[in-house]
Amino acid sequence: MASGQKSQVIGNFFDSRWNAYRDFLNLDLLNHKKLFQQLATHIQNNLPKDYAFLDLACGDCEPAGNLLKIHPAKSYVGVDIAGEVLKLSFPNLKHFHGQKTLIPLDFTFFLEQPGESFDLILLSYSLHHLKTEDKKRCIENARKKLNPGGFLAIIDGMRLNDQSREDWLNLCYNYMENKSAGQCPESCKIVRAHMIEADIPEEGREYVRMATEAGFSRTELSLEEASGLGILFAHA
Repeated sequence: MASGQKSQVIGNFFDSRWNAYRDFLNLDLLNHKKLFQQLATHIQNNLPKDYAFLDLACGDCEPAGNLLKIHPAKSYVGVDIAGEVLKLSFPNLKHFHGQKTLIPLDFTFFLEQPGESFDLILLSYSLHHLKTEDKKRCIENARKKLNPGGFLAIIDGMRLNDQSREDWLNLCYNYMENKSAGQCPESCKIVRAHMIEADIPEEGREYVRMATEAGFSRTELSLEEASGLGILFAHA
């Protein structure tokens, strides 16, 4: 399946199954709170108050909206191929009074286009859907859109060194199911099927290598061995 076709399939999945993903957000099964707190600290330590924020695969913008309450930006651009989900973002951004733009588009296509540059580019919980060469191209294109002193943040499923995809799937899913404590069995079933079909995470060290080869000056990687999730900061 071509990457554009796969992206549309994934977009359709989230449009039609967003309630399941919302359960995962509400119960913090993907560790949004902890990982976004790490991002908030990194913003505070590395960016000016008038930073420009690009949020790729932004969903309904709730995590970014919460982040903007703590660290308001000069401008915010949210990009997501799931157009129906994107429409749900308005209440989550109502408190943000900077310039904001929402774009219903495949984030890989957006990164290919010339245009404005940013101080923060966030790519959360979506890069794992792409083939290795497409992940590499996204990271290269993100580097081109960053202002000097800015950084790319990748929050995603990441395999440990030499961990197989099958072992990662079992680890990550079992962690989420156990954390849910039986509160959303149907949503867990839906997400598990999606993970088996669509998730192809790289090892964390591979993202570091890709970022280094793309020209980022330094990287910081934090992996969660228990959950199969991680966060990478790559500085321009």
